[in-house]
Amino acid sequence: MHAPLVVGLGRIGVAISGLAPNLPSGNATADLAALSTTPAPGISVALRAALRLGCRARAVGTHGADLLGQLARSALRDAGVDAE
Repeated sequence: MHAPLVVGLGRIGVAISGLAPNLPSGNATADLAALSTTPAPGISVALRAALRLGCRARAVGTHGADLLGQLARSALRDAGVDAE
């Protein structure tokens, strides 16, 4: 028997988070100590949750043709989501 297939339909985005050693005052700039990118909340998170519950997961939707779009697609694939 196959595990249930969960299909996520929609736009696949990327969340970018930065970690700064301190908060700048006013309009000052701050250096980043770290930068992290992950698939943005939405279908990406739902599909990864489905995988953890034992389901198969497939993403059907759009993502950018740029580097961030490639990053989102790669992250889904690495998590086990069928993103072809």
